[in-house]
Amino acid sequence: MRMAEPLRSVLLVEDDASITRFVAMALEEDPVRLTTAPTLRAARALLQRHRYDVLLCDLMLTDGSGLDLLRELGTQAGLRRVAFSASLHGPQRAELARLGVDEVLSKPVAMDDLRRALLQPPAPGSAPPAPATPTPAADPVQAYFGGDHTLHAAYREQCHAQFAADLASGDASAAAGRWAELRRLAHSLKSVLRMLGDARGSERARELEDLSAKDEAAAATAAWQALRPHLQPGGGAPGHHRAP
Repeated sequence: MRMAEPLRSVLLVEDDASITRFVAMALEEDPVRLTTAPTLRAARALLQRHRYDVLLCDLMLTDGSGLDLLRELGTQAGLRRVAFSASLHGPQRAELARLGVDEVLSKPVAMDDLRRALLQPPAPGSAPPAPATPTPAADPVQAYFGGDHTLHAAYREQCHAQFAADLASGDASAAAGRWAELRRLAHSLKSVLRMLGDARGSERARELEDLSAKDEAAAATAAWQALRPHLQPGGGAPGHHRAP
């Protein structure tokens, strides 16, 4: 760890375990104290008790929108506010610009870009740069992990362990017709699968997200069934080792 640099305190507001692991891995060698909150409620409680240098906030959370939290915080001296989302629409982009957030990151994001966004000081009054649109990566190790195959393999194994819980959650949501829950799961999986090199799985997750948002029961159920094999051992990107 490069302890010659000052320690920075980062609050990550993110409800997806795989994305949380990715952020933790990206910052592992940096002088950062990372605190995580899976909900807006948990984040608000932490912000009342502690001071942070950086807030990295997902926009789609189980108990509301990260925009609400960014709006509540306003511009605070010394706090770098970074929005984190897998899909941004026109109104959201306009609101983020109005709120004056320091940066907007699109999921999936390269580790180097994530570190740069979190480790630089806040720049009051500057408009956030437009996030890059994620594109299929021929080599996800190069695109998102800086060419570090060992780091990518460790992340892949952690994701595969999480997929068992994702399968159970998705099955329960689809069976009960809880389309909002299924949409949030698909929203997260489309980024995770792309980082693992499974472009087809990522596209199927995006399709499921769209159909779940429309409450199209039959189509959403079929889309979930098409996505399930990508979360099971032996599925996923061709040529990549799967966890047993």
